[in-house]
Amino acid sequence: MADVALTKAELAKARSLGKFIQAWDPKMQGSKDPVFRETVDGDLAITFDVPIPVRDGTILRGNIYRPRDRLNEKLPVIFNYTVYGKDGGVDIALFPPGAGVDPGRMTKNYLFEAADPLWWCNQGYIVASIDARGSYMSDGDKSYYSRVVGLDGYDLVEWLAAQEWSNGKVALYGASGYAIVMWLVAAEQPPSLAAIIPIDGMTDTYREMAFKGGIPETQFREVWEWSITEESLLRQKAFLDTYLLGKQTEVQFWPKVRYAMREKYYTGEWRYSSDFPIPETDYQKLFLTPSQSVSYVQQPSHHKLSFDAKTEELEFKWPIREGLEFAGHAKMKIWVEVQGGDNLDLFITLRKRDKDGKDVYFPWLTTVDTGPIGFGWLRTSRRELDEAKSTPWQPYHSHQRDLEPLKPNEVVPVEIEIQPTSCRFRPGDYLVVVVSGHDYGEYPKGAPISRHTDTVNRGTAFLHFGDKYDSYLQLPVIPPVQHSYLHARKPVKMSMVASRVTGWSDKKFLDEYTNKHAEMTRKIAAEVPILRHYTQLVACPHVEIPGVSNQGERKTVWDCLTTLEWTSLDALGGSFHHPLYRASAGSHVFLEEADSIGIANESFVDVMFDPLSFEKRTNGALLNVMIAGSPSAESTVLEQALLQRASDMRSACAGTSVLRYVLNRRVLGGKEAKEFFHDTPFANGDWSTITAFEQYWFPSEDAAMDFFASENRRRALTVFPGGFDLSRSVFVLGRENIVVNKDTST
Repeated sequence: MADVALTKAELAKARSLGKFIQAWDPKMQGSKDPVFRETVDGDLAITFDVPIPVRDGTILRGNIYRPRDRLNEKLPVIFNYTVYGKDGGVDIALFPPGAGVDPGRMTKNYLFEAADPLWWCNQGYIVASIDARGSYMSDGDKSYYSRVVGLDGYDLVEWLAAQEWSNGKVALYGASGYAIVMWLVAAEQPPSLAAIIPIDGMTDTYREMAFKGGIPETQFREVWEWSITEESLLRQKAFLDTYLLGKQTEVQFWPKVRYAMREKYYTGEWRYSSDFPIPETDYQKLFLTPSQSVSYVQQPSHHKLSFDAKTEELEFKWPIREGLEFAGHAKMKIWVEVQGGDNLDLFITLRKRDKDGKDVYFPWLTTVDTGPIGFGWLRTSRRELDEAKSTPWQPYHSHQRDLEPLKPNEVVPVEIEIQPTSCRFRPGDYLVVVVSGHDYGEYPKGAPISRHTDTVNRGTAFLHFGDKYDSYLQLPVIPPVQHSYLHARKPVKMSMVASRVTGWSDKKFLDEYTNKHAEMTRKIAAEVPILRHYTQLVACPHVEIPGVSNQGERKTVWDCLTTLEWTSLDALGGSFHHPLYRASAGSHVFLEEADSIGIANESFVDVMFDPLSFEKRTNGALLNVMIAGSPSAESTVLEQALLQRASDMRSACAGTSVLRYVLNRRVLGGKEAKEFFHDTPFANGDWSTITAFEQYWFPSEDAAMDFFASENRRRALTVFPGGFDLSRSVFVLGRENIVVNKDTST
């Protein structure tokens, strides 16, 4: 027994008993009245219904499992402190196949969510399973997760450590309910408690289960489920061997944090970190767009979307272009309003879809294999934050009061925690964030999953974003490795503006360019894997850009601007020597090649204003701007000019019909460019005048004209920072014709 002086009054204060709720009668589970007895069962020596007094005299009862062939040794004790029944209150046969509980991988003595006595005794441990106060075979009034549970646990740990068969070291073990009571015992710091293995155990049952975001949970609170694997058991054994037996094991080499980077249901990889949250986390904000996507650029003007507060939902979809990984705390800030009601229960889910638009599922609790990536909940009247406990990545709500009901036309901000999660996306996948007024999915009423049927929702909910309403999703992005191939080895583009062969009609030129030359390039690209992308800007018939008359110093009417992309500059140069290319080079002339202007370039800034609309575009328009450099400008001046230009155009394009803007910089010029293109069909082109290349994507030519209708936007487009020369620059607007596209990131 513990030598702790607590008066009866103090013990009474430690109790936290609410109204009595009838739980399962142990006899309904096949339990009989407790009878102290000893038996031998195969490799085990078992003592059942051992009476153990705690400090106030209440008798708790447990089963002690010892390895039969080591009865004369003092061994460490693994303690299953249970609210489920030490004799097996939950039958694993009830679990559906999707739960991942494999009866062939556990012994006949296995206890649901606890240490398997036969498995652990065979590893050199004693296992003690003891019913908590008021549970199954133990006396007293049941006190769910109050301090008295921890105080009882203190006494039980010290009792186990003092037995003649114990080496004095005790470990607590278990999942879910076992883990919850484990935290309470550990908080009391019993001297003989050497280690704990808590698995999926809540530390704040109000916020994490009973009232998520202040919304009452109505189904799951009476049942918790979990399953175990051999991989997990072997890690647990190494851990306990270290702290209970003093052995040298792999544990000394374990990093502080291990987490799973998940891709789908039970597919992913283990990652390691020195701390959590993961130190290198890059918290990125994704702002909502009118097309129901998300973007790194906030909308400059106000928008709002609505949904039936009780039955409907809003879905925001983000196409992933370069891959994405996140792990940790996510959150969502949204500005909301309700008409026809005065409060809102908001449900957030993060979901994944593959390139074909099919949902990708993840394990949820124990019995569900169709879960999303992550969840968030909040009742609007409980939006008040505890500023001292909140962090930039995790809003912490005080939950001490209900705020005043929402008034008609009142728009309020809410910050919603999305519980820690992780996911990896490949190019072509979609991240989907759903805002709704109801639970995720449809499941049977008796299923042991979280449900919230008692909501306050009625009327129509409105979600506001843009301008002063900074609604966004924040993700804990794990950045690529330093000097990653993704960022250090950017693709190289060869972009050329040119005019048709003199005398050709529109029809003749279009056939030669968009049909014959396009098909020839497709065949080459099929044989030359390093040629990744080919886009034609078709400026025939010619389209005048309102207020923009510059066509370069040659005053030429340009018919097309061709952009081809290779994996690298070396790959571009190497393709000139490919047999298929050399056999076709110069065989199809459709341009006045001596008058062409070109730039070998790579991306400097890439801004995606509307990812979803960009992906869906079918008859898109392109504006390409070839920006000439001032002859006297130094490289440092050009670098600053690029940065200024990118900033100016990001601001000018935000909230307009521009879907995407890319500013590219030259990677090859002057004598170097002349040598590079020597003995190729491009040798006679001008590769030195242009120092930067801009690409603007629009959903249509009409949308482009809407953009040019603004005098401020035209001015932003044609006023260049120092280091650039407007008089020699070229502006070309036309139809986008994608000939080759091997990468979703392009």
